[in-house]
Amino acid sequence: MGGMLIYADKPGYSKVLVVVLLIPLALVAALAIIIYEVIARIILIAILIAIVALPWSLTPRRFEVWEDSIRIKLGFTTYIIPLENVEDIEVIRDATWRAGGWGLRFNPFSKEIHFVTTSRGVRILMRGWKWREVVITSRDPEKFALIVKDRVSRCWCRERA
Repeated sequence: MGGMLIYADKPGYSKVLVVVLLIPLALVAALAIIIYEVIARIILIAILIAIVALPWSLTPRRFEVWEDSIRIKLGFTTYIIPLENVEDIEVIRDATWRAGGWGLRFNPFSKEIHFVTTSRGVRILMRGWKWREVVITSRDPEKFALIVKDRVSRCWCRERA
């Protein structure tokens, strides 16, 4: 998988999600400042690091459309979706509801994986790949879907030629 980067977008974050993530962070930080015992302070600082690192590693950082693939960059890893396996893509307005919440959600039984940070996103239907449905929430889902559709049509044309 190589080629050239065509388009990149960041995920859109719900204001509620940001508040939900910041409240425990602020509480633990305040406790770490107030408590004078060294061991308790060290434990609180470790909890603080975990509160920051866990969401960072499980929520998307960037969505990229390449000549031959879609790449979903998380904190420590990248998911690569070959465009030749994309069957259809549509803009959705209920991504949070579909996924059952925010974050990285997957269901191995229905073969769905969702990268959800807000309600607006795109639903990508796959064929012949490990996941049947992929949902991502980019800042501009309409543009993302349009570019992917264009790339998929070009990919299919090359296959048929």
